[in-house]
Amino acid sequence: MSPLLLRAGLRYHRRHPWQAALAGLGIALGVAVVVSVDVATHAARRAFALSAEAVTGRATHEIIGGPAGLPDSLYAVLRVKHGIDSIAPVVDRHVRLPAHGGATLRLLGLDPFAEAPFRPYTAAASGLPDVSALLTRRAVLLARPTAGRLGVRAGDTIAIGNGAASVPAVVAGVLDAADELSGSALSDIALTDIATAQELTNGIGVVDRIEVRASADSAGARMLARIRAALPPGARLIETEARTGATLRLTRAFDTNLTALALVALVFGMFLIYNSVTFSLVQRRQLIGLLRAQGVTAREVLTLVLVEAAVLGAVATLAGILLGQLLGTQLVRLVARTINDLYFAVAVTTTRLDPLLAVKAALLGVTATVGAALPPALEAVRARPRAALARASLERGARTAAGRLAILGLAAAAATAVLLLAPSRSITLGFSALFVLILAAALLTPATTILLMRLVRPLLSGCGPVPRMAARGVTASLSRTAPAIAALSVAVAVGIAVTIMIGSFRAGVIAWLNQTLQADLYISAPGLGANRNDAALDPALAAQIAALPGVAGVTTYRHAALLVGEDFLRVIALDLAPGHRDAFTLLDATPAAAWTAFENGAVLVSEPIAFREGIGAGDSITLPTDRGSRRFAIAASFRDYASEHGVIMIQREAYERAWDDAATTSLAVFIRGDAQHDDITARIRELPAAAGVTARPNAGLRAATLQVFDRTFIITGVLRLLALIVAFVGVTGALMALQLERAHEIRVLRTIGLTPAQVWALVTAQTALMGLAAVALAVPLGLVMSWAMVNVINRRSFGWSFDMLVGTAPLLQALAIGIGAALLAGLYPAWKMSR
Repeated sequence: MSPLLLRAGLRYHRRHPWQAALAGLGIALGVAVVVSVDVATHAARRAFALSAEAVTGRATHEIIGGPAGLPDSLYAVLRVKHGIDSIAPVVDRHVRLPAHGGATLRLLGLDPFAEAPFRPYTAAASGLPDVSALLTRRAVLLARPTAGRLGVRAGDTIAIGNGAASVPAVVAGVLDAADELSGSALSDIALTDIATAQELTNGIGVVDRIEVRASADSAGARMLARIRAALPPGARLIETEARTGATLRLTRAFDTNLTALALVALVFGMFLIYNSVTFSLVQRRQLIGLLRAQGVTAREVLTLVLVEAAVLGAVATLAGILLGQLLGTQLVRLVARTINDLYFAVAVTTTRLDPLLAVKAALLGVTATVGAALPPALEAVRARPRAALARASLERGARTAAGRLAILGLAAAAATAVLLLAPSRSITLGFSALFVLILAAALLTPATTILLMRLVRPLLSGCGPVPRMAARGVTASLSRTAPAIAALSVAVAVGIAVTIMIGSFRAGVIAWLNQTLQADLYISAPGLGANRNDAALDPALAAQIAALPGVAGVTTYRHAALLVGEDFLRVIALDLAPGHRDAFTLLDATPAAAWTAFENGAVLVSEPIAFREGIGAGDSITLPTDRGSRRFAIAASFRDYASEHGVIMIQREAYERAWDDAATTSLAVFIRGDAQHDDITARIRELPAAAGVTARPNAGLRAATLQVFDRTFIITGVLRLLALIVAFVGVTGALMALQLERAHEIRVLRTIGLTPAQVWALVTAQTALMGLAAVALAVPLGLVMSWAMVNVINRRSFGWSFDMLVGTAPLLQALAIGIGAALLAGLYPAWKMSR
């Protein structure tokens, strides 16, 4: 590279530091949003993985049963009769601490005599010779951070609840972790003896799994073969990682959607880089032309521009990574709360930026910057030296290229249609279609802006010369205004699409709740999370409620989770009260035929399962039962928004024939029309079997469900706001660049009589027109994106279907945001230019 060219580049950036700062800010904010999402989601996943590792210890395999667990006698059979020593039984349940604000802990019931090979940290309890102190009745061990958080120490008593009951337990000791990482893994775990865990969780005679530690050699393989041969039909031997992986896969679609929305912010940063590099080349066009005339090659100019972009991208990316780490510590609370509501319990105590994430962010930021700088750099070096000396040549080229870009944009739009309508279930392909659609909109922006300004100009004919000059100024500086308009239009379009998608989804959920929640009162044990209801009720409660005067009927539910293949499925066994069948929206079968098949042992599968597996009425599904794997006929698929991973409904008698599980986890109570709901609720609370249960009226449960729904989409709103901020920075940068470039023109206009107020009006009108153009582009783009989100992205991500509802509010909001953002961004340039 020529030293003269390098010095010229350095001198330019010293004279215009704000321009690089604005461009770098756009990339920094885009990278920060991506990094923050990565930090938050990885922190939640890492917290769960550490907790799972602390729970499983050195186990390589697990023996699991059905929803009711395994009989603890199986452990004795394997150890005594078959001589298998490398095994240990475990009770693994989540419990509540009623006296500590309803906090939850993961209660781990262990056999102290079999534990040493599996979890060495159990010998690290302060003041204890070994973990055998857990043999004391109702004794538990807590990690020191947990004990500190709860305000308890060795010797104190804490109340532990599972379901409606609450039992006192003694803190026998405190676990001191070897390091901070181990302490984080143990932060939500309480250790106790098997017998105590069974007593505290009402599971006498049952364990949740039997852990196995097998070597990787032939001896380990032979031992695993002996275990498989000795297992009863309802028990399965799986690798330990299979359960952890299946749980983590629950959040896969959630993580993908957050990452895709975060990448949109980086796209806006690319618009800003494109705009900044274009403007810097416009300002240096005459200098570059002179240097080219003196022998500087096009390759040297291209190298200079790309090196400048790479340096800017590296600095901005570093700032974005640091900002993203700070932002991620705030975002992780929203992510963790959503995961707790919808998927599994996770206690996130620390966040840190993984080195691989930092490398990914660095590559993403620098690549995005250089990629955005490449088109204007190529345009500059293709110009002949003589043409480069003419300042207007770039704008003529931009207007000339608008037609070619429009053709490419139409081709990209056609490619988007092909990708969206392709018979595929790929989430990645769906998001790729959205990004191609954004590219199509950006390519169509120059031609659309020219067309819009031509349409607007006659309307401004009676408003004086300033508005007409503003309209001409938008197209006269198309190389700078088009990228800014594109960035703002995409940001507003994303806002329209997300608002319509959330509103449509919420309307669908409300309609579904109105149909599904037909009972007057819902009874359950105190839950451990918004979407986890596994604690059992007293078996006598349903009959006691049904016998009350004024009760028309009771539907019983048993919620259970099954590991089917590589994923968890939710199974709900139910004994429907008369008339409760109307709560189900059947999608592919007539009600009469479907309910007849259901009564004969067939199952109902929710819409996500039907979509993901390509099954429906007349097909079958294989489930692991306590009698071995069994195929169940499918009576119909039904609409359900309770779980994206799917729900299987089965008649209670058919469930108990397949699984040895008679537990009930919730009840739906129907009250006669002439009975007083408050009186019935009061009588239920007085029943002996109803101690500590939660009783929610229909409206209360509906409100709680919608609260979880709204809480889930808070993080989406935050990411949308951050993306809009990046786009706002882009518009500001474009207008500032335009102000500097037009300084000579403004001086001429002032000389011939244009007043400061007219200059202010000129700039304000121009920014308003840019905002109007952005809105005009954003509305159709937002509607197409919302259709894609509702019918493609949502469908492929979660398997749900709902109607797309377009109201006037999102469109009016888009108009206000688009024009308002442009006007706000133009305040400083208007003030500066008027002076």
